[in-house]
Amino acid sequence: MNKECFVIQPISDEKFTKRYDDIYKPAIETVGLSAYRVDLDPTVKIPIEDIESRIKNAEICFADISIDNPNVWYELGVVM
Repeated sequence: MNKECFVIQPISDEKFTKRYDDIYKPAIETVGLSAYRVDLDPTVKIPIEDIESRIKNAEICFADISIDNPNVWYELGVVM
């Protein structure tokens, strides 16, 4: 079974996708985990259900809190 790191970050800005691709994903994979971002999963039909399920089943969650983003705060609340 592949252990997953659920990545929580703003998704509406291209700079965050670049940060994910260039920094977060390679670092996560270096420690033997697969990086997962719900917005990049084409199989997701109802994002909120997938977010909650994936967070609960993830080995670990990683959150980018570099800006004030309500979606990030909500997902962190689910983690808690």
